[in-house]
Amino acid sequence: GSEPRPISEASDELILPHGLPSAPGQPVAQLLAGDAGSGNALQSVQLEWQVSETDGGCTIYGYRVHSYRLSPAALEVYGDKLDSFPLEPPWVELSKVRGVAALPRITGDKQMMQAVCTIDPGAPYCFEVQAINSQGTSATSPRSEVLHSPTTAPSACLGLVVRQIGPGEVCLSWQPPADGGGLPVTDYLVTSAPRRFDGTVGNVEHTSVSAEGKNKHWVRHIISRLQPGMEYAFGVSAVNSFGRSEEAQAPWTVLIPECIADDSVNDASTACSTEQK
Repeated sequence: GSEPRPISEASDELILPHGLPSAPGQPVAQLLAGDAGSGNALQSVQLEWQVSETDGGCTIYGYRVHSYRLSPAALEVYGDKLDSFPLEPPWVELSKVRGVAALPRITGDKQMMQAVCTIDPGAPYCFEVQAINSQGTSATSPRSEVLHSPTTAPSACLGLVVRQIGPGEVCLSWQPPADGGGLPVTDYLVTSAPRRFDGTVGNVEHTSVSAEGKNKHWVRHIISRLQPGMEYAFGVSAVNSFGRSEEAQAPWTVLIPECIADDSVNDASTACSTEQK
């Protein structure tokens, strides 16, 4: 009974199936300094995370970065407990996904990944990351801490047009800015710049127009008492509590011709028309 037993023959070769990578580390989000409060419609965020510890037996060839713009309700209800609510409506207003090639860099004894994402101003965000190999995607990383992007001035108004509606009177129409800078637009600043036929410039006038109660798709404003013998250029800017947008300018000027009043003509717009150049 003490005699050693003979060794059996070798088994057939066993090939273990490949699997998914492990989840990456928690991403750390940092707003790039050049974009903070710059007034850009979009801001840039740099994300950094530790690569997956295991690759599942296959090379990791990329990462999937998830950006979530959180609703105010999510922060009011859950506060800083980010792991306790699902990243879906109504807690999430907008989500984006982008792919990043697996090109890690060595930081100390760790391999780290970096990516840059764009976000909207004046909104809270959080981020998750997944690793990708030939078998599929890993579980998601722990969520990042909430990043609050700073507010900015609005983007420029869109589609500004001007048309004559009477002698010395025009109607300006424009679309509100596509991005309010994370704040409500409170006013519009309308500019009318006159120039005489001889080339001399008149006084530029600025008129503040309240945004309260205005149509969300088109805003209209009438300017009256324009002086005959003047050629006018028009512009409009959107204003929020942070600042003012770039000025959108009408694509053409309006020429108010000299005219002689005709008492026999009831409709003054028939006796004195306005040219558009």
